[in-house]
Amino acid sequence: MTAIERAKNYISQIKAISGKSGHRETFKVASILRHGFALSIEEAMKVMLEWNKTNARPPWSEGALHHKLLSADGSYSSYPFAYLLSPEEKAKLGDIPEQPVRPKRDRWPKCDEERVIDLLKNSLVTLKDFYRESPAKPSDLKCPYELIDFLFCQGELENPWLCLGRSVFDAVTQQRSDWEGKLDSNHWQYIVPNPMKGPSGKTATGKESPRAKSNVLERRFIVIECDFDIENHPAVFRVISEMRISVQDVCTTILTKLSETARPAMAVNSGGKSIHGWFPVLGASRRAQIEFFRDACLLGADPQMAHTNQWTRFPTGIRENNNVVQAVEYFDPDPFLLQF
Repeated sequence: MTAIERAKNYISQIKAISGKSGHRETFKVASILRHGFALSIEEAMKVMLEWNKTNARPPWSEGALHHKLLSADGSYSSYPFAYLLSPEEKAKLGDIPEQPVRPKRDRWPKCDEERVIDLLKNSLVTLKDFYRESPAKPSDLKCPYELIDFLFCQGELENPWLCLGRSVFDAVTQQRSDWEGKLDSNHWQYIVPNPMKGPSGKTATGKESPRAKSNVLERRFIVIECDFDIENHPAVFRVISEMRISVQDVCTTILTKLSETARPAMAVNSGGKSIHGWFPVLGASRRAQIEFFRDACLLGADPQMAHTNQWTRFPTGIRENNNVVQAVEYFDPDPFLLQF
């Protein structure tokens, strides 16, 4: 029996029921797959999707499962890495870390709800306002090639390697010239917002992956994604209800506040409830990037976006679970933004 088959059996008795520690049980499954069986994100995602159909009530979205796996990567485990593998299976992995997680000192601050609420009450910028302030008319931006070329084909990168995904566990990395004629189908949901070095790289466990962090050439953008929900942000949701605004209005207010520090090049509708802001940062120092992202996290930004190989929504793509267009809501075509 393979490690993946044993992993499926191991988690088959774990149930995630809403209202009965469903979050904790789902995180437990993610930790077992990543820490216990040392599965890659792609392998673990496939196993979790199967488990999700039968053992989660209600089932989680694909994005939520992916987020749980990433959260498991950033948490400490009381067990050694790959503790559920046989000695022979561990040997095949080669040199493996005992705890492949980031140090506590690198953790990002949690959302300061009072800061968000103060911003909403004093500096609200609705999605409609944000859309109207776009330097380029967003409704005209329906060609993915135009957007990709502006964002990535700058300076010395005339034919960059780009990583796209139809799903969170289906990554394809090709050069820009090889993507010609393949982006119009709208089947692409995700993109890594940074150019890659080549077709694949090594993961922390030594496996080849098109989206490996080691395969990222450089950080060109920090993408700010704020996924507010009533369970984790009850105070913000009370204000949302009182002010009769949407989560998207909260996102655009935050992106506008962050634009006081760094101008965004683009903002993309997730096709759900959030707006993802692309901020060019290659010319900024690492300290400046860290301070900018810390400020964003205090306003509710997803800490997982600190990873250079993290997925973000592909502009003009289609969100698979509801067939909604991931439309561009803001775009600044000023080449000065990207002159590194």
